[in-house]
Amino acid sequence: MKYPKYLYHGIRLKNPKESLLRGLKIWTPNEVKKILLDAFEYFGISDPTVKEHAFLEIDRRFSNERIGIWVTAVENIACGFARRNPEIISWWLEMTGKVSQSDITNYLEKTFGDAYVLVIDASKVILEIGEKEFKMSMFSTGLSNMFIPIKKVGFNIVDRVYRCVQ
Repeated sequence: MKYPKYLYHGIRLKNPKESLLRGLKIWTPNEVKKILLDAFEYFGISDPTVKEHAFLEIDRRFSNERIGIWVTAVENIACGFARRNPEIISWWLEMTGKVSQSDITNYLEKTFGDAYVLVIDASKVILEIGEKEFKMSMFSTGLSNMFIPIKKVGFNIVDRVYRCVQ
């Protein structure tokens, strides 16, 4: 079976080289909740129903059984993912209808850094997680938005990094 040579992960980073040397941190549900609460506080969002629904979504998406990253095999959409990253934060800010897209983008940039794309060597991912797991990921979600169950992301799988042009 033929696999893509590269996968692309859009992300915001303040110092890409340092981040990849130590390995990107995969957030726990409690860390994501704290980050989202900080964003809600920053924008004055206090609706308890929104928080409750957001926390349920965080528990679902960031469970211990689901540790990994989302990637795409389509390079030209990776910067779009990077600009919205972390999506769990940008999505909930958008959903409130109280924060403009430019304010969200500015907040994400200030808090998490500039938008970058990690160019990931698919063959190294296969070595890390196994071919069977890679195939399952590829066929269950497709190549445009694919979940890779990998615990460590750094130079162990990243071939190169580039900054997205605004």
